[in-house]
Amino acid sequence: MATRTGTNKVLLKLKKSVEAGDYYEAHQMYRTVCNRQAKQYERAIELLSSGATLLLEHKQYSSGVDLSHYLLDVYQQTSTPVNKDTLGLVVALIGKVPSTVKARKQLIAAAIQWTAKHGHAPNGHMELHDYVGHLYRQEGNYAEAEKHFFLGSDRSAAAWGDMLYEGSMGASDITRGNYIARPVLQYLCEKNLSGAQAALTAFMARLKAEDAAATATMTIDIFRPPLVNFCQALVLLVQRDARDLFTMLRNRYRAELREEKVFDEMLDNIGHIYFNIPLPASGNQQMNMMQQMLQGILAGNMGARS
Repeated sequence: MATRTGTNKVLLKLKKSVEAGDYYEAHQMYRTVCNRQAKQYERAIELLSSGATLLLEHKQYSSGVDLSHYLLDVYQQTSTPVNKDTLGLVVALIGKVPSTVKARKQLIAAAIQWTAKHGHAPNGHMELHDYVGHLYRQEGNYAEAEKHFFLGSDRSAAAWGDMLYEGSMGASDITRGNYIARPVLQYLCEKNLSGAQAALTAFMARLKAEDAAATATMTIDIFRPPLVNFCQALVLLVQRDARDLFTMLRNRYRAELREEKVFDEMLDNIGHIYFNIPLPASGNQQMNMMQQMLQGILAGNMGARS
């Protein structure tokens, strides 16, 4: 009871400092009090979450992000598990930091590392990637959004497909198919069939609404962009023993697939994964795209805090 009362008094005192505009003093007091907590981790977490939230709400972004990092450090040190409450708090803190604050990328990277280590997803919690991907999309930062959508859940895959449809508007039919072919192939290289299906379905739903030339067969819809049709057939083939049909499909769309060199590389890997086709003698190795994407997110984002 005494500890609870003491914590409440400290929180009230610090809150008054923030509301009085003594931001620097309050920031330093939060850090000092938490440093003294030694092994009283629950109290430190409560103080840090309250302080970070309060400072961010008062637009003291540098101080708020610093305390958010401190909170994640405590989560790491105490092996705090990723659950609805702990992840929800971290997501809420990230959401209070505007895109103009460069340190937000570092905070996102630190959050991903915590969820990767103490959650069940080695590339970071999917719901965290879902949230960050949607955040970047809303801000118009589509390149960053894609990285997180790829590492997120099927909801992210569908959002990615929808976003790519919007990006493809105005492009030629040949080029337009490239937009959705890339994520479909990337997902299949990671054996993520549901992600490939979700992205493709979302893209086609938007395309069907505008493409009066689209026709339906028993298994696929036929669109003007040829690689959309290619992707539909490919998604069906990887679900069955269809090695010869896979080879025929690649040959049928070889000219369109030459639009991007990486398509052939990914299809070599897909052929190896799903149909046991040997990789080319050139030494093309199976790609771990999720690890590459995660490294791209984390690289350069864990430096000095500002």
